[in-house]
Amino acid sequence: MSKKWPTVKLAAVLTRVEREENERAWKLPVKDLVSYDANGLLQSVNLDRKNPRGKEDITHLPPEQLAASILQKEQRIAEIMAMSATSSQSKHENNQNEANPKDECASS
Repeated sequence: MSKKWPTVKLAAVLTRVEREENERAWKLPVKDLVSYDANGLLQSVNLDRKNPRGKEDITHLPPEQLAASILQKEQRIAEIMAMSATSSQSKHENNQNEANPKDECASS
């Protein structure tokens, strides 16, 4: 035997919810979410609504432009890594020279 659910107007249920709006929660009129058929019966509920305060969608670049951008960034990373390696090598050599100073006086 199946349980019979009470018929309740969706708008009445949704209007009872007391919530504060913030950047991740917003209120919409029920009429913007639900649609009814000609007999007044609930036909559908569209909960796929975008956040009106949300950021714009990401713009997708064409593949050629995306590949060029990635290549340019990789080249810049390689340059930075090379500069870092050169700097690190110089510091290492300086530390070696300070630890082992050459004898500048000639022994006789």
